[in-house]
Amino acid sequence: MKALLKTNLRRYFRHPLTLAALLCSFAYGLMKGAESAWIGRGIALHPDDFWFMLILFAQSAVLAVIITSQHKDGIFRNKVIAGKSKGRILLAEMLAALFVSAALLAAFLLPFGLIVYKAVIALPVKNMLTALLSLLLIFFGCAALTVLLCTHQRGRILALMLSMGAVFGLYALNYFCDDALHTPEKYVTEVRLTRAEGECSYGFNSDGSFTVELPKDSGVHWNEQNILVGKDGKPVDYSGNPLPEYAEPVQKERPNPKYIGGPARIALSVLDAANPVRPLNAVISQFNYADNPEEDETVKQDIEQYRALMYALLPQYLPWQLGMLAALTLAGWLLFRRKELS
Repeated sequence: MKALLKTNLRRYFRHPLTLAALLCSFAYGLMKGAESAWIGRGIALHPDDFWFMLILFAQSAVLAVIITSQHKDGIFRNKVIAGKSKGRILLAEMLAALFVSAALLAAFLLPFGLIVYKAVIALPVKNMLTALLSLLLIFFGCAALTVLLCTHQRGRILALMLSMGAVFGLYALNYFCDDALHTPEKYVTEVRLTRAEGECSYGFNSDGSFTVELPKDSGVHWNEQNILVGKDGKPVDYSGNPLPEYAEPVQKERPNPKYIGGPARIALSVLDAANPVRPLNAVISQFNYADNPEEDETVKQDIEQYRALMYALLPQYLPWQLGMLAALTLAGWLLFRRKELS
């Protein structure tokens, strides 16, 4: 195993594509560090997920090209002929991929951390360590998925499409699940009677509630059945106008047609928790900071509250990320053992 791993690492870190990816990752770290330290005076800044997505794409490209070249050049077959088991070959490939993944992440974090070191050292130690471990597992999970896909592909273009498409799919699934699972089960309407005269105003709030503001003399209120009615007790619409008899009355609480429940919600919750990139927003929030806290005390307090809220999620993600990494490694090991090498 040691000889296999050493050979793989030499192959990866001598490849021009790996060196180019490391250089790009380092450049991204410099760029985001400079932006956070010099351009964003008094503004809450952090390394956003767009840059990490680019590094993950670069990681997928490196792994896909080098792994498929071993199929094309017969390296996998020669290792088997030399007496190496397929299981050990796959595990050595997975370990090498994780080393490359850690190197790409370090190439980004090193210049970024050095430039904004004042903000980094101000972080609570537990937050920083948990965030870094979660971030490392994000990269490891994407690397393991790429190895699983590419060890069974001989075509370089197809492997690139599959690996990069998988990373893009994980990001898309992350946003879809976040939107679907945080959609409220019911719309709650709040009626505010103001002293202002004239037309009403209404709109949705971030928590899914619906606020209606009506003139105080309109007499609109909720009756005992939680139906919106006017002075005469007859149903009215959001503008306070009487409703026709055939129209459905306005309820204080009504089901949200976009809410997903039942088995579909359970399935989405599992996909959401097991998604390798799911903790990324919580990780990034730990690096939020106000560059000039003396002038931005309110911003600083908001950041601290948001950081504490998101930190509470990080320990919940860790078991899922470790489990997903183990599952991808096991799946790759079992499938590669059955693969015919030619």
